[in-house]
Amino acid sequence: MNEQQQYPAAPVLPPKRFPVLLAVLITIFLTTGLVGGGIFWWMSRETAATIEQFSADIKRMQAEKEDMERTINDSKKNLEEKDALLTELQKPVPPKISYSGDPSEQEKSMIQTKLINYYLDYYGEEIGTNDPVIFIQIKKNPITINKTETANYQILAAHKEQTAEFVFEPAGDPPVFADWHPDCFYTDCRDVPEKFKAKYPKLVESAMATK
Repeated sequence: MNEQQQYPAAPVLPPKRFPVLLAVLITIFLTTGLVGGGIFWWMSRETAATIEQFSADIKRMQAEKEDMERTINDSKKNLEEKDALLTELQKPVPPKISYSGDPSEQEKSMIQTKLINYYLDYYGEEIGTNDPVIFIQIKKNPITINKTETANYQILAAHKEQTAEFVFEPAGDPPVFADWHPDCFYTDCRDVPEKFKAKYPKLVESAMATK
């Protein structure tokens, strides 16, 4: 019997693992990419939202600041207007002066210079007795003195605290009008306010001379 020829057995090679390893690596890379991309997208979205919120906060704070500045400016303006109004209200109101008897403009000017200006100061708040005059009524009355035709003036003055009535008239020959002066209760006119004395010393001398 013929013997069968024996061939050596083929060597057994280990299975090729490269495709499997490649697939694993690709899977890892893809997973990492997807996860990293997702994380990047999420972080980008969060960052954009944070920036948007921060920008909105800045705009809101700026608007609040502008509103506060407007409120402060409005308050300052209102305060200035109130101060101006208060200052205006605190100013002495000039008295109303009315004439009757048809005095001329020259006569009115003389009465203003020789009587009214002194009278208002004497009873005024700044240098006088602090009993301001509110209203003065002046009536012209024609008279004759030493055969000279002239006039006197009946004065009615309404003060804050009282009412006064007197006659402003000329004297002498020919008759002339002297400057008005206060009536002193004391011979040294101690009752006359010091500021009035300082401003009108000659008027005070005339008042003392009548005592």
